[in-house]
Amino acid sequence: MRIKVILVLALSWVYQSQTNLNFGLSLKTISLKAEIVLNTPPQKSLNSKSGELNFLLKYNGKYPFEIKLLSNPTLKKRLQQLLGVQQYKFVDEIMEVQIPIEVKDGLFYAEGMQAHSGGDPSAVIMADISKDILFVGIFKDGKATFFAEENAELPLKLKEWAHF
Repeated sequence: MRIKVILVLALSWVYQSQTNLNFGLSLKTISLKAEIVLNTPPQKSLNSKSGELNFLLKYNGKYPFEIKLLSNPTLKKRLQQLLGVQQYKFVDEIMEVQIPIEVKDGLFYAEGMQAHSGGDPSAVIMADISKDILFVGIFKDGKATFFAEENAELPLKLKEWAHF
């Protein structure tokens, strides 16, 4: 019975907050814009690069700066092909505050943002290691832009990062 009363009170408060009754409260809606850019640069066939990203498997729990992730020649070349040199430099520059790399179920995930930015700008680098496909998400000026090799569908974790 006590839980029901608390629930009814909470729902009443939410209703009043939304309708600006009695308390003069209002809810603000935050809207995020997302632009999906699926960039398919000229590449070798899938077979010619098979297993090229397998080295990423060993980085679970490490920080991108610790392993000099963006300086790895294989990854750097592929990211520059996917993003272009200017966007690659931008990602490299903003990856100042980083979380540990996650490798789970064959998916590699590295995330970083510019210091003191509150997450804008920020970037995510993902790889489907078994399919040898890279993905990048860049959040800048309130807008998320995505890049995917071979016109691949974005992984769910990347979509969640962008608050879809």
